[in-house]
Amino acid sequence: MVRRRRRPRQINLRLAEPLRHKLQAAAKERQISTNQLMRQLLEAGLENKPNPRLDDYFADLKRDLRNDLERIAREAARTHDPEPALRDISAKEAEIAHIQTRLGEILPREQNPKKGGKS
Repeated sequence: MVRRRRRPRQINLRLAEPLRHKLQAAAKERQISTNQLMRQLLEAGLENKPNPRLDDYFADLKRDLRNDLERIAREAARTHDPEPALRDISAKEAEIAHIQTRLGEILPREQNPKKGGKS
């Protein structure tokens, strides 16, 4: 019994012009066809990727907050005493740590890797 190779099915997809232009530019930059790029993007989007952990979100939040507060402290140092802004940095970090601890206590196991859930 000889099996025929199946041709890929064609799917018509309506795209807004700006998106189509973005896809074409990205494909040209990567030196592949727009069709190949779209196939790669679709396959990558359907892969099972691990969900970000709660700790990752808090690490990002802490980093962003610290950057913002340090910028404010630098600006304050130019005009007046930076000490209150520096105290704010420590206070905000303590608040975030408290929230992170509380969320870790109340989240269901599936969302909290520290309690045996998925990471």
